[in-house]
Amino acid sequence: MSSSTMHFNRSGSFITIEPGIERSFLICEFRICKTDINAELLTKYLKEVAEALHLSAHEQHNPITILPIESTADTQHTLDASWSGKNGKIHAYYWPKQRLLTMEAHTRNSEIPTNNITQITKNHFGLIESTQLSLAAENAKQENSKIEVRDDVKLGRGVFAKEDIAKGEFIGGLYGKFHKAKDCMALPEEYRDHVMQCAAHLWRGNKSAQEAVQYLNHSCDPNCGVHGLFDFVAMRNIKAGEQITTDYAMQDDSNWVVPGGKCLCGAANCRGTILPYRDLPKEDKKKYQSYTSHWILHKYSICSCAKK
Repeated sequence: MSSSTMHFNRSGSFITIEPGIERSFLICEFRICKTDINAELLTKYLKEVAEALHLSAHEQHNPITILPIESTADTQHTLDASWSGKNGKIHAYYWPKQRLLTMEAHTRNSEIPTNNITQITKNHFGLIESTQLSLAAENAKQENSKIEVRDDVKLGRGVFAKEDIAKGEFIGGLYGKFHKAKDCMALPEEYRDHVMQCAAHLWRGNKSAQEAVQYLNHSCDPNCGVHGLFDFVAMRNIKAGEQITTDYAMQDDSNWVVPGGKCLCGAANCRGTILPYRDLPKEDKKKYQSYTSHWILHKYSICSCAKK
């Protein structure tokens, strides 16, 4: 497994995680009862979680790193913990104001025992509510050769079809770094407008500057939607020369604000602003259901796996 690198700003509100080679990916968000979380408690918790995930520590190496984050803003996480082992990695964060313990696990194991993790969390900290999403790792796919980035008069750069694209056809995906922050607007500006949200405090960006899909513009009448967590597919047939657009609400449920504050898509049904998923009209949520990010469907118990 490739090594993990992390970058912090002084406030502790932002972290970047390099993706590794994994077979399963787990996102957990636990609202817990206990409030006096410290490094010792988090270390004991991570050791038990790592055992439940069947991770083995590297020989002669302390697999757990706890970083207390000094911050005056109570909206930020105050403890940052990571486990690095032979079979995977765990990253955990504690957000005191929300009593939120978030965790991402990347493992080489084909399945992750999510029920065990819930019980371990309850035993250590008490549990008010939990959301967990366990998926097989999505393999990076080659971007569709029928698309290109061109200048758009109103919106700057945009993605356009060079040839006709059929409904359901893969457009491209974001498979680069994971970015961790207290909210979207806390992300560095160079990432903020070019990432996909995949959990309440987690976003994923592009792998290289050449990837076209990071330049997909928003439209309130899109022709492209989300499949899984990181892929985009055509919602209908797209003609050569047509701009490929997506509704950002299909992947975003954060506090992200469009630069300038107004939507400029020009669609007949333009809402005038770009909304997070939670504020979408019911009819749009229904229309987008097959093209909404899996993490949002799971969060609102819309997908079948969230109802189990």
